[in-house]
Amino acid sequence: MVVAIPLSFGTTWMLDTIGLRITLILGSWLNMLGALLRFLGTLPMDAYKLQFPAVMLGQTLGALAQPLIIFTPTKLAALWFPDCQRATANMIASMSNPLGILLASIISPVIAETSAQIPKLLLVYAVPACITCFLATVGIWSSKPPTPPSASAESSGSEPFIRGLKLVKTQKAKKPQRE
Repeated sequence: MVVAIPLSFGTTWMLDTIGLRITLILGSWLNMLGALLRFLGTLPMDAYKLQFPAVMLGQTLGALAQPLIIFTPTKLAALWFPDCQRATANMIASMSNPLGILLASIISPVIAETSAQIPKLLLVYAVPACITCFLATVGIWSSKPPTPPSASAESSGSEPFIRGLKLVKTQKAKKPQRE
């Protein structure tokens, strides 16, 4: 989660510049590669010295993938859903990450009762990551729908990233006036 804070700026830039599609596909590939490396790092090897770096590299790739995924629901809802459905779409997409963490926390002790079963657990984690990566790569064809779902989606646009940061920095909060 610490990595997510500085990477949130890069993710925001990517969403605005290269689009939702590439950002999600990149995030799914990083997540899949990270999951596979974590699994492969637990397999018995002749060179034990390679296992720890493989697991840490896998963890790093997973950490890099997280902001690319968790910061996209708002953009997804704004581009693909009409005004009346945006809050629901944003809520469902935003809650998928914590629900996945909850599910993993419940299932993990059942799958890996001993430390010897950790490779099996990491394989169980890698399989959905691989499936999701495949589905994202072949299934996400566009960052935006061919026809905007509403007039606000058609005209919605955000400031270019650097200009938006400058606006946020220079905007002053208005003090409430007393009546």
